Amino acid sequence: MNEFEDKDFELGKAISKSRLTMPNASFEQQVMARMQHQIQRKNNYKYIRYSLLCFAMFTLVGLAGNYLLPGYVAMLSGVPAKVLKLIFEAGFVFCLLIGADHFIKYFKAKPLQGR
Repeated sequence: MNEFEDKDFELGKAISKSRLTMPNASFEQQVMARMQHQIQRKNNYKYIRYSLLCFAMFTLVGLAGNYLLPGYVAMLSGVPAKVLKLIFEAGFVFCLLIGADHFIKYFKAKPLQGR
């Protein structure tokens, strides 16, 4: 029986020496936060592609509308075409700048510290 106790003691001693220690208290939280951030960025790329496609389509439709729409609406409503074109251009530029601002903010976002 003494032989088994000695082996158990040696095994316990070996196991206690193999215990890993964390570099600091928040190491696990930092690793998990970094992994979560990487997963989120990977998922966001799929949506960014769709957003860029929609942004390009909106720009093309807006430019075509800026060229065609004021003339047709002016004929129907009696409002001068220059006024309608100015309003449409202002709205188009406003939406274009907001969309561009969102993309700039996304691509300039700093990655998580510790990489």
